[in-house]
Amino acid sequence: MNWFQTKSSHFDLLVAVCGYENRATHVPTQIRNHANATIVLDYESTGIHSYDENRRTLGAMHQVNFIQLSDAAYLSKFEKRLRSEIEIGDRDKKIKVLFDISCASRRLISKVLLSLDRVFQHELELCCTYSVSEFYNPPEDELPSHISEPVIGELSGWSNDLSQPPCAVIGLGFEPGRAIGCLDYLEIPEVKLLKPHGPDERFEKAVVKANEQLIQEAGESCLHPYSVMDPVDTYLKLESMVFGLLDEFRPVLIPLGPKIFAVACIVLAIRNAPNICVWRTSSGKLGIPHDTKADGNVAVFWVGSLGRNRTAQN
Repeated sequence: MNWFQTKSSHFDLLVAVCGYENRATHVPTQIRNHANATIVLDYESTGIHSYDENRRTLGAMHQVNFIQLSDAAYLSKFEKRLRSEIEIGDRDKKIKVLFDISCASRRLISKVLLSLDRVFQHELELCCTYSVSEFYNPPEDELPSHISEPVIGELSGWSNDLSQPPCAVIGLGFEPGRAIGCLDYLEIPEVKLLKPHGPDERFEKAVVKANEQLIQEAGESCLHPYSVMDPVDTYLKLESMVFGLLDEFRPVLIPLGPKIFAVACIVLAIRNAPNICVWRTSSGKLGIPHDTKADGNVAVFWVGSLGRNRTAQN
């Protein structure tokens, strides 16, 4: 189901994220009349780029509740709000939730998906959306990875056979040196590289340029394209690749680049826990915030439920 069809669908709940990126409101404002209630996870980035306007726009939506991410108890409040907004059990239909991940961190995406699974379990019908940003020039200089760790503890991975070597499955981004820095940090000998292609060919060219050294060292045979606008196909390709690796390796998924690839990695890891590790890397406060704007394209990933070994739905 594409974005045109999705934005005309009706949802029991919209989960949005309020940050400083201009694109934070692109999906929610088009869904606002098609959701019974809205929960906004709020980064409280007052005064930074488009945050104040985003806060006003999202605050004007129907049946909206804000949850501050600075609150140490935000997850328990989020799950309590989920239960209060949705009557669980004895339903003829699935609980339809749209989660717009456009401005969410990979860590937040992981936590929200696990919370939705805990609360709704098999009754969940989840749709994740990603508003593609307008192209902007990537940083010219390499920024060190200030944070390198499992995305969350529940997705740190575990193996019955620690003698198996690790294999990194990296979703490439356009940050210079970030991907090869991960391999050096984790000391992983084997690698699969997934190269995104989307509506703007300048992005793909920037990705290749930023990862020239790694692509050359790994070899073209390790490079696999995926479509930003077809996340179901991306998920199925990723699933096939990872299952093929499990006999010989301990896969470590490192979703750099567009966050729609991160969702595919996180969903796969949740469904197959604890066999797959998802890793995050970031320059933390060393990075410069960029006010990304929506280019009008929205990638749609109808996930369905998040139980183990369930297949993505198109």
